Amino acid sequence: MLSCCRGYAGKCKLDYFGDISMDREKKPFPLPERLRVIRKARGISQVQLGIMAGIEKSTASARMNQYEKGKHAPDWSTLSSIAQVLNVPESYFYVVDDLEAELLLRIYFFTDDEKRRVLAFVDNDAKQT
Repeated sequence: MLSCCRGYAGKCKLDYFGDISMDREKKPFPLPERLRVIRKARGISQVQLGIMAGIEKSTASARMNQYEKGKHAPDWSTLSSIAQVLNVPESYFYVVDDLEAELLLRIYFFTDDEKRRVLAFVDNDAKQT
Protein backbone atom coordinates (compact mmCIF):
# COMPACT_ATOMS: atom_id res chain seq x y z
CA MET A 1 0.00 0.00 0.00
CA LEU A 2 1.19 3.51 -0.70
CA SER A 3 2.43 5.44 2.32
CA CYS A 4 0.07 8.29 1.40
CA CYS A 5 -2.88 5.92 1.73
CA ARG A 6 -2.14 4.58 5.20
CA GLY A 7 -5.39 4.41 7.13
CA TYR A 8 -7.48 4.11 3.98
CA ALA A 9 -7.18 0.37 3.42
CA GLY A 10 -9.67 -0.72 0.81
CA LYS A 11 -10.64 2.84 -0.04
CA CYS A 12 -7.61 4.19 -1.87
CA LYS A 13 -6.94 3.09 -5.41
CA LEU A 14 -3.87 3.98 -7.46
CA ASP A 15 -4.68 3.61 -11.12
CA TYR A 16 -2.22 2.87 -13.91
CA PHE A 17 -1.47 6.56 -14.47
CA GLY A 18 -0.75 7.28 -10.83
CA ASP A 19 -3.96 9.11 -10.00
CA ILE A 20 -5.33 8.46 -6.54
CA SER A 21 -9.05 8.29 -6.01
CA MET A 22 -10.63 7.91 -2.61
CA ASP A 23 -14.14 6.86 -1.78
CA ARG A 24 -15.26 9.98 0.07
CA GLU A 25 -18.69 11.06 1.09
CA LYS A 26 -20.27 13.46 -1.36
CA LYS A 27 -19.97 17.06 -0.24
CA PRO A 28 -21.18 20.21 -1.95
CA PHE A 29 -18.82 22.20 -4.17
CA PRO A 30 -16.90 24.32 -1.65
CA LEU A 31 -16.22 27.43 -3.76
CA PRO A 32 -19.40 29.41 -3.00
CA GLU A 33 -19.18 29.05 0.78
CA ARG A 34 -15.41 29.49 0.95
CA LEU A 35 -15.63 32.61 -1.21
CA ARG A 36 -18.35 34.14 0.96
CA VAL A 37 -16.60 33.34 4.25
CA ILE A 38 -13.14 34.59 3.25
CA ARG A 39 -14.56 37.73 1.61
CA LYS A 40 -16.44 38.62 4.79
CA ALA A 41 -13.41 37.80 6.94
CA ARG A 42 -11.41 40.28 4.85
CA GLY A 43 -14.12 42.93 5.32
CA ILE A 44 -14.72 43.40 1.59
CA SER A 45 -18.15 43.80 -0.01
CA GLN A 46 -19.14 41.79 -3.07
CA VAL A 47 -18.94 44.84 -5.30
CA GLN A 48 -15.54 45.87 -3.91
CA LEU A 49 -14.13 42.39 -4.43
CA GLY A 50 -15.50 42.20 -7.95
CA ILE A 51 -14.03 45.55 -8.94
CA MET A 52 -10.66 44.77 -7.31
CA ALA A 53 -10.61 41.46 -9.22
CA GLY A 54 -11.14 43.27 -12.52
CA ILE A 55 -14.88 42.79 -13.04
CA GLU A 56 -16.72 45.77 -14.48
CA LYS A 57 -18.29 47.98 -11.83
CA SER A 58 -21.77 47.66 -13.34
CA THR A 59 -21.77 43.85 -13.01
CA ALA A 60 -19.35 43.24 -10.12
CA SER A 61 -21.95 42.85 -7.37
CA ALA A 62 -24.26 40.62 -9.41
CA ARG A 63 -21.45 38.34 -10.59
CA MET A 64 -19.95 37.96 -7.13
CA ASN A 65 -23.41 37.22 -5.75
CA GLN A 66 -23.89 34.49 -8.35
CA TYR A 67 -20.51 32.98 -7.48
CA GLU A 68 -21.33 32.96 -3.78
CA LYS A 69 -24.75 31.42 -4.35
CA GLY A 70 -23.26 28.73 -6.61
CA LYS A 71 -25.35 29.73 -9.62
CA HIS A 72 -22.20 30.31 -11.67
CA ALA A 73 -18.53 29.65 -11.11
CA PRO A 74 -15.78 32.06 -12.13
CA ASP A 75 -13.42 31.07 -14.92
CA TRP A 76 -9.83 30.35 -13.92
CA SER A 77 -8.57 33.84 -14.75
CA THR A 78 -11.28 35.51 -12.66
CA LEU A 79 -10.79 33.06 -9.79
CA SER A 80 -7.05 33.74 -9.84
CA SER A 81 -7.74 37.47 -9.59
CA ILE A 82 -10.20 36.92 -6.74
CA ALA A 83 -7.68 34.72 -4.91
CA GLN A 84 -4.98 37.35 -5.35
CA VAL A 85 -7.23 40.08 -3.92
CA LEU A 86 -8.20 37.87 -0.97
CA ASN A 87 -4.59 36.68 -0.52
CA VAL A 88 -5.42 32.98 -0.66
CA PRO A 89 -4.28 30.22 -3.03
CA GLU A 90 -6.68 29.35 -5.85
CA SER A 91 -6.76 25.76 -4.63
CA TYR A 92 -8.37 26.89 -1.37
CA PHE A 93 -11.68 27.26 -3.21
CA TYR A 94 -11.63 23.64 -4.40
CA VAL A 95 -10.50 21.71 -1.32
CA VAL A 96 -13.57 19.88 -0.01
CA ASP A 97 -12.31 18.98 3.46
CA ASP A 98 -12.37 21.94 5.88
CA LEU A 99 -9.30 20.82 7.82
CA GLU A 100 -7.30 20.41 4.61
CA ALA A 101 -8.44 23.88 3.52
CA GLU A 102 -7.27 25.35 6.83
CA LEU A 103 -3.90 23.62 6.46
CA LEU A 104 -3.61 24.92 2.92
CA LEU A 105 -4.24 28.50 4.07
CA ARG A 106 -1.63 28.25 6.80
CA ILE A 107 1.00 26.66 4.57
CA TYR A 108 0.35 29.27 1.87
CA PHE A 109 2.00 31.90 4.06
CA PHE A 110 5.05 29.78 4.91
CA THR A 111 8.41 30.58 3.41
CA ASP A 112 9.88 27.97 1.06
CA ASP A 113 12.23 26.89 3.85
CA GLU A 114 9.31 26.39 6.22
CA LYS A 115 7.47 24.36 3.57
CA ARG A 116 10.53 22.14 3.13
CA ARG A 117 10.69 21.57 6.89
CA VAL A 118 7.01 20.57 6.95
CA LEU A 119 7.62 18.12 4.08
CA ALA A 120 10.63 16.66 5.90
CA PHE A 121 8.56 16.30 9.08
CA VAL A 122 5.74 14.55 7.22
CA ASP A 123 8.17 12.27 5.38
CA ASN A 124 9.94 11.39 8.63
CA ASP A 125 6.63 10.74 10.40
CA ALA A 126 5.49 8.48 7.53
CA LYS A 127 8.68 6.41 7.79
CA GLN A 128 8.15 5.86 11.54
CA THR A 129 4.61 4.52 11.23
